[in-house]
Amino acid sequence: MTKRIAVWTLVGVIVACGWALLASMPGHWVNADSTLVVLTAPIALLGRRMPISYQWSIFFNAVTYALYGFTFELLRRGFRSTASARITTRAQRIRR
Repeated sequence: MTKRIAVWTLVGVIVACGWALLASMPGHWVNADSTLVVLTAPIALLGRRMPISYQWSIFFNAVTYALYGFTFELLRRGFRSTASARITTRAQRIRR
């Protein structure tokens, strides 16, 4: 489970670095109000009210993705255990 959360965190860092690189390119301007930016980098919502450096946005995006990953893994594990319990009870009924 920790490896999967680490992968989620790495994805968050990669997404935030991508947006930071895109925003720092000369002649290209990223709209912080864009739906895609807000969905992939939720810290952009806070960036509307106060300035946030690229380093902090990368850090907070990684933390956000780690929380997403943790929640997803807890839900996945819960659904998986209930599904396996259902399969077990069905197998026991078939044996009878």
